[in-house]
Order: sequence, then C-alpha cells, then structure tokens
Amino acid sequence: MPSEPLGLVLAGPPGVGKSTVGRLLAARLGLPFIDLDERVAAAAGLDLPALFAREGEVGFRARERAAVAALEDGAAIVACGGGTLLDADNRRLLRGRGRLIGLTASNETLADRLRLAELRPLLAGGSLAEILADRQAMYDGLPWQVDTDGRSPAAVAEEVLGLLATLDAAGLRTDPQVLPVAAPPDPAEARGSRPGYAMLVGEGLLDLAGALLCARGLGGRIVVVSDRTVAALYGRSLLRNLAAAGLDARLVAVKPGEGSKSPATLGRLYRRFLAAGLDREGVVLALGGGVVGDLAGYAAGTWLRGVTLVQAPTSLLAMVDSAIGGKTGINLPAGKNLVGAFKQPALVVADLSCLATLPREILTAGLAEVVKAGIIADAGLLDLLAAGIPPVGDVGAWAQLVLRAARVKARIVARDPGERGQRRIHLNLGHTFAHGLEQASGFRLAHGQAVALGLVAAARLAERLGLLQDAGLPDRLIRLQRALGLPTCLRDIGLSLDKAAILAAMGRDKKASQGRLRLVLPRGLEALTVVDGVPADDVAAVLALL
Repeated sequence: MPSEPLGLVLAGPPGVGKSTVGRLLAARLGLPFIDLDERVAAAAGLDLPALFAREGEVGFRARERAAVAALEDGAAIVACGGGTLLDADNRRLLRGRGRLIGLTASNETLADRLRLAELRPLLAGGSLAEILADRQAMYDGLPWQVDTDGRSPAAVAEEVLGLLATLDAAGLRTDPQVLPVAAPPDPAEARGSRPGYAMLVGEGLLDLAGALLCARGLGGRIVVVSDRTVAALYGRSLLRNLAAAGLDARLVAVKPGEGSKSPATLGRLYRRFLAAGLDREGVVLALGGGVVGDLAGYAAGTWLRGVTLVQAPTSLLAMVDSAIGGKTGINLPAGKNLVGAFKQPALVVADLSCLATLPREILTAGLAEVVKAGIIADAGLLDLLAAGIPPVGDVGAWAQLVLRAARVKARIVARDPGERGQRRIHLNLGHTFAHGLEQASGFRLAHGQAVALGLVAAARLAERLGLLQDAGLPDRLIRLQRALGLPTCLRDIGLSLDKAAILAAMGRDKKASQGRLRLVLPRGLEALTVVDGVPADDVAAVLALL
C-alpha cells in the first residue's frame, strides 16, 4: 500500500467493474469514492437510461464534462464512465488527480458481465464489439493496467494496491509514455487475448516488470530469453524482480549475434522450454535486441502452437522497429528470415535506461531505423536527427525519437498486420539491400549499418531509374548519415564485399517475386513506390558505388 494516500482514477470499458472495485479501494485506503455516472445522473435528476432517452449521447457527454470539471479537490477514488477519457479535457483533468489505472477484460468476459447486469444505455446505440473497437486505442493508451479476467473484485482491488505499492516503492513519479499498437487478437493464447497491445516507453521500466506482468494477468511459468551480453547486465535483477512479484521465471541466454537466429539455437530453446515446464499459460519474455526478439518471438509463436510473448527491447533498433508488429523468424544458410511467422506480443516494455549501456557503435547503428522511419512517413524526424544525437541521459529527447519512429511502424502495421497489402512492404525500405549485404558479409556487418547502406543504395537506385522527384535526397541522406556516424559506403567500416555475392543474396530475399527483384524505393520524403522486376544491371551499378 502507498505510504500516503494518492488519488486514483479507474478507467476501462463498460462491465469491467470500475465502480465495484473503486468502492473496495476507497474502503481500504480510507478515501472518498466518486462514481462519475452517478454524479451525472444525480445532476440531471434522471437515471441514465432516461437521460440518454431525453438528451442522447451528446447531452450525456456534455453533462459528463461538467461533472469532471466540478470534481472537488482532494484525494479520492474516481470511477470513470466507459467513454469518459475520449474527451481531451477530461483526460487532462483526471490525470491531475493521481494515478490513472485501466481495468481490462476480454470481450467475452465483458459481454457475459453485461448480460448479467441491466443493459447499459450507450449499448443501445451499437454493439459492444463496435464500441470496444472504437475505444480500444484509448484503453491501450493507459500506462498502468490491471486485468480482471477470472478475478473477483476483491482480487482485482488487491492487484491494484500491489501495483500502487510497487510504483510508490520505485519512486516513479512520471508515468511512461504509451504507444497503442493495433493488432488482431491472437487465437493461440490460452487466456484469450484482446485486440492490440501497448508499448510502454520510459525510464526504469525493467524494475517494474513483475508488477506489469502480474497486473495484466500474465502469470504462469516465465522463460526469459536473452543473449549472454544482455543477460549479464539485466538477467539476474530481472529474475529477482519477477520472483519478488511471485512469478516463477527461468533465464535462457544464447550467444550474441545473428548466428543465433538458427534452427539449431531454436531447437535448444525448445528443449529449455520443455525442461522449464513452459505450458500454454506461460510467457516467453524476450530481453534483448532484434536477434533475441526475432528468435524468442518465433519460439513463442510455435511452442505448443503459441504461448504469450512479451518484448523487452534493450537496443534502439529493437525499440523503434523489431519489437513492434509481430514479425519473428530465424535464418537459413540460404538467406535471412526465410523461416518465420507473425506473433504479436501482449506487451512491449521499452526501458530507455538500457540505452546507457549500449556501445556507441550499436546505439548509432540503431539510428538507421529512425532515419528509415523519417523517410517513410515523418520527415520531421530527420530534422531532429540533423540537430545532433541527444546525450544518453536526455530521456525526454530519446523518448521522442523512439515514440515517433515506433509510431510510423505502428500505424503501418495496423493497416496491414499480415503483410497482405502494399502498405507494410514500405517498411522494407533499404532492407533488401541490407539483407544482401549482411549475407555476403557472413553477418560481420551489423543490421543497423546494413540498413544505413541500404537506404543510400535505394535512394541512388531511384535516382538511376528516373523515379526520384526530390533530386537532393541522396546527397541529403548521405550528409545526415555521415553526421550521425552511420556508414554511407563499405569503406566507412573497412569492408570489401563481392558485389555479385550481394546481388545473389538479394535475389533470395523473401520479398523477391518469381525470381525478380522487388524493391521499395523513395520518390522523395514520405513518398515511396514498390518496383517489381528491377533490372539486375541497375542494381549492380548502384552496388558498385558502395
């Protein structure tokens, strides 16, 4: 329990139990309880069904805004209506009252609870599924969440109190920023997943991992998959944190580097899962960079036909790209990521504190994915980068870079979660070149460095094919990457690669179509095109410039 009572606001969908849990919390904490729906009804002199019948939702929302604005000062437990936080002024005022905690439940649970209660007035205007779909991003945007599925109101109240105690003990006064990521529900998860998930971005979040997982109902046996370098930094403290939250966790550390994304390493993971007793209620927690996220994600998606996955990216590249969107996979000798599957995480925890332990070259290499995001859909990111790399301790500046770059990917994968349309392929900008370079180098070339080279090559190829509408883009890109310390040619990193080997590896890329190269090329900033059947001679001419 917190050392002193703090105000608390409970939010969430209809039927999740905000009022019931709120009353229990108020009694435990000795604080007043305020039910906003009851305040609105009392002010109108009508019950809610009659109020909706007379004034409709527009009238109800106006009265709700007035009720929020009129809340008296002082700590209290406030239960919001299901749609209260859709209003920006309501969000601002309620955030100022203390911790904002979202209660969650599966759609099936909510439907069952609402069938047992009197019909909520707003449901007369649409189905529960439609209302939840409209509001899902708002619910996913709440930084602290407590799952109510399979829990009594008393158990939920205890979970909330435990979460508050953890936050209080950690001295965390600034909530993490949240990026909601839309995604289809995962039918393989035994507990029944909800559509979408949250990416938390902030400082010190790994120290809250146990509380975050418990609050979301992610229990059972946990296997943390990491590489030996990251495990040495964070593995023991993370296991202690999970154990303190009552979670049974084991750590599996693989060899660092792209070579671990292999069938052999995958097989070793499966054997460790079996030895750990990882069942359908369990969780795989990927702690590390892109290699660990891809490998552990694919293992989670295929073990017992799918167990819950949590991504805890520790590199900049993983935070802005690979931890989001559900792409997982391993490599084969013939090419990178040739075996894979979509496995959406239940949660992404991006602890910006981890950036301070990255070697400078690894942190810099991750900026290539930020540059890519800027070219695809946020040119302002390039202006931020042109101003210089922020100091590692400037959490606010790094949070802005991570969130803006991740938001570009989140918006694209929301429209095309399974890569069936043309939008998601835009995220492959520079990557067919990059995968060819990595393969030809025997993976001596880091992925971020390869992406940086691939972006330059893609811009030059667009120029060569007469597709470029922004004539200055290649030179601007080269100047920016040099200023950031990213390579623009192989000489920058002391490598000399066989161009024919690069071209051959590009031909085996999974984006190739019927043996023809299929490349994403820029026409300019925030303007891309997909070109099928790019002549090999033109690609070879561009590779010669690297």
